[in-house]
Amino acid sequence: MLRAVCAALETQTEENREMSETMQAQEQEQSQAAQQEIPATAETSTETKTETFTLANVKREYFGPDEAEKAVEHVSKVMEVCPENSLLANFDFETEEVPDGWGIAVVPISKRIKDDKSGDTSTVNLGAVVARVPSPELILDDEKGKEFVRRVLMDNVFAQIASASRPDKDTGQIDREAFVPKELTDFITIRTKGEGLKTFNMLAPDVLKMLKKKSPALKFLNAALLRQALQNASWANSTLPNIPQEHWEALLKAMIALARKKEADPSILQQWLARRDQAEMEAVVVEDFDAAIASLE
Repeated sequence: MLRAVCAALETQTEENREMSETMQAQEQEQSQAAQQEIPATAETSTETKTETFTLANVKREYFGPDEAEKAVEHVSKVMEVCPENSLLANFDFETEEVPDGWGIAVVPISKRIKDDKSGDTSTVNLGAVVARVPSPELILDDEKGKEFVRRVLMDNVFAQIASASRPDKDTGQIDREAFVPKELTDFITIRTKGEGLKTFNMLAPDVLKMLKKKSPALKFLNAALLRQALQNASWANSTLPNIPQEHWEALLKAMIALARKKEADPSILQQWLARRDQAEMEAVVVEDFDAAIASLE
């Protein structure tokens, strides 16, 4: 499958190694310039536009048994940017081939570093591993593989529920309005941090524009207030008592339909529609409010 890559890895020249070191040095210089807020030069701007592949671009990739050409192309690029002795493999490139039903995985070798000035941490790639791995189909064909897949999938399901219902890191309180997955699409849709509000954030500008155009009295409304009104009937009723709750529910249904039309995930909007009557406003402690006012004097 990867005979071409195997040969290339065995015949990697000193020139390629020097090129790799040069690219890393350039990458480090650009990173330092960014930290010092040095304006990008024309040369740097050109490199950004061409999207030069560097060691920092190496990420986890999998190529199935029928993606040999893509694997050869990608591993060749990874090979060129990895410093000497930083490209590892779990098989002998010279004597072994990739068996039928197996694919190729590329995994970066990285470490976390902390900036002494800002205290921020970041991930830096040091090299990469090229490994032959069994394809999902090959794993599922094996009896033990079925149990392995089942265990991994259920661990992921448990982790999603635990993550969604985790107490607030600052207050330690459980968020009763947390988005806990319950539909099939909730569990199999891959989400990143902040992904839950992605659909709302996409629709909010047009919805606000429409509301303000229809009712100038709502010109004060912004995305944060709109979100509160949509997800909390009690808040909406106390803040905007002249707008019947049926209107907010109708708006949510319209936004759900619009999200589907745009092929966006409407899950968070559906959750708000189902739970907005159950949401409760946080009680304000008078003593705390008085203390807050006093601190301003």
